[in-house]
Amino acid sequence: MDSTFLKGLRVLTHIVDRGGPCGVTALSRELGLPKSNIHRVLKTLEAAGLVRADPATRGYLPTLRLWDLGLRVYDSVDLEREAHVLLGDIARTTGETALVAVRDGLCARVMASACANSPRRPEQGERLPLHEGAIGRILLAHADIPHAERALTDAALPPGGLAWLRADMAESAARGCALDRGDWCVGQYGVAAPVRDIRGGVMAAIGVTGPIDRYSEASLAHMQELVTTAAAELSSRFGCAA
Repeated sequence: MDSTFLKGLRVLTHIVDRGGPCGVTALSRELGLPKSNIHRVLKTLEAAGLVRADPATRGYLPTLRLWDLGLRVYDSVDLEREAHVLLGDIARTTGETALVAVRDGLCARVMASACANSPRRPEQGERLPLHEGAIGRILLAHADIPHAERALTDAALPPGGLAWLRADMAESAARGCALDRGDWCVGQYGVAAPVRDIRGGVMAAIGVTGPIDRYSEASLAHMQELVTTAAAELSSRFGCAA
């Protein structure tokens, strides 16, 4: 392991986290490294365009080169590719259908799915009503208010359905996942959790669904654990801090 490289990463990360100019003396004290080491690392980072000297304070600041690199990494992350293994693991563990979807207008559009033991697998690109099933409802719970209200207004709901869905949206957002016990998606049950981007906004949802005749509270709880863990993992790949 290259200790010099690791020292450089420590110094760079510390400067970024500090949020202001940081000089050699402060870095030496806060990181517990000799000033001579800090000075050499800073000169290397400066030559690489990753930090710059601040004339006013004689400290060092991160440059926008880091932002540029971060954007390139972020743009290279593909939702379908990143979700592929996670969906397969969930499907094999539960024996049900796992899927990732994004909000597309008043629908949830399936981006990828994996099926272990189900008569019907959602196809890539298939559009599902937002108010039906856990994956649509968790996306609905995190939609902006005008969009959510339009989706609720356009949905064909039974008497009392609108009030129930509004309450469910609030509960799902607070819980961190949507639970479906066959309430609206006839013949199906499942769980879905939000996938967040680098700013913490909900960019997608990951979930699992199965036929209602295999439903039990134990299976739902197991699904919930798997899905929320997968959602956190997928979110971290898009830069969302835990």
